[in-house]
Amino acid sequence: MSNTAPQTPMASVEEQAAPISSPIPSSTIPPSNPGSASVFRPSEYSALIVEYILTNRNHFEGKSVCDVGCGAGILLAAAGQVGAASLAGCDIESSALLAARETLEKAGSTAPLVLHQGGLWEPFQDVQFDVVVANLPHFPTTEAIGAERLPSWAIGGPNGRALIDPFLHGVAVHLAPGGIAVMAHNRFVDMDRTFALCKELGLTCEIEKTITVHLPESKIAVANLPSDLCTAGVSFVGGYAFAEVHRVVLTNSGIG
Repeated sequence: MSNTAPQTPMASVEEQAAPISSPIPSSTIPPSNPGSASVFRPSEYSALIVEYILTNRNHFEGKSVCDVGCGAGILLAAAGQVGAASLAGCDIESSALLAARETLEKAGSTAPLVLHQGGLWEPFQDVQFDVVVANLPHFPTTEAIGAERLPSWAIGGPNGRALIDPFLHGVAVHLAPGGIAVMAHNRFVDMDRTFALCKELGLTCEIEKTITVHLPESKIAVANLPSDLCTAGVSFVGGYAFAEVHRVVLTNSGIG
């Protein structure tokens, strides 16, 4: 494969973003944010992908791994734990990248690491990766959800696809031939659209696992949920809402 992620020295992000195409030396990083542990704590969605990483070591060992929208870096830490050759991540929040650096340090990761501040694929130009992982904000809302998370957390636009669609377009470009991408995907965010778009882009798309998660009232209050909730995988029990979440695996056959 060409233009694959290089084995670069460990780098991270500073408080004020440098040009998005360039990693930032760790010597410029300010002290950590004491509130980051709460703001960026792992969710059931990230746990779904962590499980895949830990139980599919062969897909990650010796591979270049990219986390798009890396948050606190738990997916990168898991990939490093199972032997990834190099790690790259990006996030629009500088505080997320600070938290990611801390997570990787706590995990004792020795894989070369580069973190960029920027949106989706913007920082990576024409670089390709063997593996891509993503737990993107894709809740169908334009409003912030709760006060304990950053405003960007979970917001996926009116139909939840503001980030999913451009992410999929980017996977078709940045996933090396024979590579895989693993993402969390709410069933109620038009899974049929994802299948159709992947087919259009030459990617195979498989629902590899489905779990049910609780939808808190803070999410329900701002959600633009489909009218047919049953078909969309949303159910109510005793006044509480639950939704199906898919673990989706995308592959790039390198054909076409």
